[in-house]
Amino acid sequence: MQPRWLVSQLEELDYQTDYQMELASSLVFETQQLHAITQNFLELAKADVFSVHELYETLVMSYEAALEHAQMRNTRVEHQVEVATNTLNHSEQSLEESRDLQAFWNKQELKADVWLSSANTHLHRCTAQRVEAESKLASAKAELARAQSALNHVRSLPPRKIYRGRDRNGNDLYDYEPVSTYQEEARVSRAQSSVSQRNGEVNSALSAESAARIEVTRATTQLNGSRYAIKDAQNATHLAEQAREVATHTKRESQYSQSYSKECLETLEKINLLLTAFKETCEQQTSRIGTLSADTNDAFLYLKSLEGQQESLQDQAFSLKYTLQDKISLLLSYDQPLTMAG
Repeated sequence: MQPRWLVSQLEELDYQTDYQMELASSLVFETQQLHAITQNFLELAKADVFSVHELYETLVMSYEAALEHAQMRNTRVEHQVEVATNTLNHSEQSLEESRDLQAFWNKQELKADVWLSSANTHLHRCTAQRVEAESKLASAKAELARAQSALNHVRSLPPRKIYRGRDRNGNDLYDYEPVSTYQEEARVSRAQSSVSQRNGEVNSALSAESAARIEVTRATTQLNGSRYAIKDAQNATHLAEQAREVATHTKRESQYSQSYSKECLETLEKINLLLTAFKETCEQQTSRIGTLSADTNDAFLYLKSLEGQQESLQDQAFSLKYTLQDKISLLLSYDQPLTMAG
């Protein structure tokens, strides 16, 4: 075997050793750079996960506050709906009662009107009877005055001379009797009785007329009272209708609020589902960060092992390089005398 060829092979081996050492050094350097980048990104990822976790906690707090507010509002709105429903029922009942009351007083007005008409008719009849009784009383009094005058006239007449015969001496005997007033007294008695009767009729007619006037007054009072009551009932009906309109509007608005409150609760329930999914994502990210941290630590340990292996290889390569250089020098020294001898 020629020394030159061996020298050439040893030089090639020395070159390959240097190349492999540079390649190993470059690989270790790239691995170190990759580990540094990985470490930086891991720290950024940890910061992002921490920020996301803080955001999740903030969202949970906001959700819980919103849920509490929505539940309180829903309770308040349900109470408002209940109150509005009761108020509407009460207003409808009041409206029905006021309408019934108005119908009642309308009937009372008709009855009072009939009563007043009947009372006026009765009063007119009693007045006519009283006028007639007074006229008859005046006639009876006039008749009594005439009878009394006739009686007085008869009583003023001289006694009536009645022949009774002759006495023993032959003288005519006469009796003197007052003029009979029987018929006139009877006439006066009848006239007095008639006056007394007519007085009684007048008194009865006056009493009946007074009672009829009282009845007219009562009927008038009842009619006026019915009309006042009708006006009051109409006002009450109008107010009850307004109260029902207000109660209906209030109930409708309360139901709108209740519907909106339920929609808010449903939306919050959807948000809760999203927060649950968000929490699972945070937990997955935390778990992955933990896995990446463990992998990074393993990679760091592996990198340290590579660095140790690189140092060992460098030592061995330097030792081999020195050995090869010594061999090359020996071979070159061995080959030189052969050349000179030739």
